[in-house]
Amino acid sequence: MGVLSYAVDTDLVNGRSTWCPARHRLGRLRHVTPSHTWGLAPDEWPWEAGAAADRQGGGFIFFH
Repeated sequence: MGVLSYAVDTDLVNGRSTWCPARHRLGRLRHVTPSHTWGLAPDEWPWEAGAAADRQGGGFIFFH
């Protein structure tokens, strides 16, 4: 299990989270060097493919 906690509010300017809905259904994806924040090839996964998730400071996201 993992937890991501937000110390400050996030938005496009200061580091919003961006999710690619249903990406887990595609199986293992090709990753590239850390130069792209998602670790996914930007030509295959542009930012526009994701769902923006602005968060408020003090919030949490839990992963399993």
